[in-house]
Amino acid sequence: MSSPEADEVLFAYIAVAPHAVSLVLVRDDNGVQRPVYYVTREILRWKVYVDGTANQKGSGIGLVLISPEGIAIEKSLRFGFLATNNEAEYEALLQGMMMVQKLGRKAMEAFSDSRLVVGQVMGELEARDARMQEYLIRVKRLQSDFESFNLTHIPRTGNTHADSLATFATSSAHDLP
Repeated sequence: MSSPEADEVLFAYIAVAPHAVSLVLVRDDNGVQRPVYYVTREILRWKVYVDGTANQKGSGIGLVLISPEGIAIEKSLRFGFLATNNEAEYEALLQGMMMVQKLGRKAMEAFSDSRLVVGQVMGELEARDARMQEYLIRVKRLQSDFESFNLTHIPRTGNTHADSLATFATSSAHDLP
């Protein structure tokens, strides 16, 4: 590392990758750039697998949150209201986002097998239905609180854990006490 002179002009280079941000501060030494300071910071993201389901017994969601350290948190939630399958998929994403926020985290990577929800949130599909527009607004509002947010479509076979939890939520036609 090189020491800068007083009032010397320094240059900053920033590199941003999906999982890290790096910065190097350099000074010009007769046409040769010399590093003055270097820092890199890993972006620790929570992985969140979400799934929603609706059937004749009710509707619910399944969530699998995986911390940056690899600790898994599972949630199966039965709704006390009627929902379509697409509404349940959005509810699952919203619940996952809120859980990550409640844990005090600002970075998450979400995975869903709903092409509709992923397409609408990522701007690839238009939300035409009024209910889907409302859900999309809610997701975008929460998304703005994250420093890093990504939502990826995965095949249903890659989301079996969250799918099982969502199915479990609707497996009984009776309300629990």
